[in-house]
Amino acid sequence: MYKFAYTRSVNSKRKTTFDINVILQNDKKCKFYTGIPKVDTFNDLFVELEQKVRQIRHWKGPKRTCNPLKNRKYTQSKTNRKLSLKFEFALTLMKLRLGLLFEDLADRFGISTTHASNIFTTWIKVFSSTIGALVFNPSKEAVKTNLPPSFKGTKYIDVRHIIDCTEVFLQRPNNLEVAAQTSSDYQHHNTAKYLVSINPSGLNNYVSEGFSDITEPYDCVMADRGFTIREESALVRAHLFIPPGLRGVTQMSSNEV
Repeated sequence: MYKFAYTRSVNSKRKTTFDINVILQNDKKCKFYTGIPKVDTFNDLFVELEQKVRQIRHWKGPKRTCNPLKNRKYTQSKTNRKLSLKFEFALTLMKLRLGLLFEDLADRFGISTTHASNIFTTWIKVFSSTIGALVFNPSKEAVKTNLPPSFKGTKYIDVRHIIDCTEVFLQRPNNLEVAAQTSSDYQHHNTAKYLVSINPSGLNNYVSEGFSDITEPYDCVMADRGFTIREESALVRAHLFIPPGLRGVTQMSSNEV
């Protein structure tokens, strides 16, 4: 009897959709699920984006792509939304923060995998058109003014860009050529690959496509050993710093640390 009751309880829980109040119950949960450090910030950002999203249809594919920049108004029924806008916002941030697969998100929010994908693509387009301007490259003077203490008075005082790559998991494409292009030996999965740059104070100042487009003469760039771009940097008269790592050694020296 107890086993039957336990099984029924587990099954009923599995059918329950994700409760957004889990995210908004405190700042710690909000940061864990969405990457936004405070609940108030989550709500403020949602208010800023809500009207923009309400005016567009969900993305349905490249031939029916919505344009967030056009002021075309649609009723709630025409957009065929199965979730509230705040739930859609949370779903998008959870995908970005936790790297969840669309099937996982679909199960959490009680929708189809395709619909979860369409929601995510729609919101990403809105993010790009509204808050994409927050990713910008400050002047050299601004970067130097805001250098953290660990960079001041060192050979890294002129560092303007700290670069790395990030990969987002993709479902394996049916097209073999595309599957080969997105294959990742490092992740053992199909991924979309992006080059990301921050300045020493932590501001995102670049996200792909071609990093050399923002590198100016005499810039200093910091990267790990995986970036074999010394010659490319030299071509634009930029200097490449590769800090020491632990490859091949068990302990770094005090100077390397």
